[in-house]
Amino acid sequence: FTVIAIGSSGGFGKRIMIYHGTDENGTTYLTIYAHLSEFKVGVGEKVKQGDLIGLMGNTGFSKGSHLHYEIRVNGIPVNPRMFLP
Repeated sequence: FTVIAIGSSGGFGKRIMIYHGTDENGTTYLTIYAHLSEFKVGVGEKVKQGDLIGLMGNTGFSKGSHLHYEIRVNGIPVNPRMFLP
């Protein structure tokens, strides 16, 4: 998987976007990790499950320290439950 963006993004505060690939039907998959306090990766870096990519924080429009986790399929946010064990 590849880190495609890091930086501050309005309400998300400090956020990381990771590209997970495109399947045989042309469907693309991205994850977003937002409200971070610190980045541990850079754009273009290859990452895998279990890698430390950032630290949870309270940046952007946030009322307390937490992680915003989002999956996007073809750019559209979807419920992550179908992807989680």
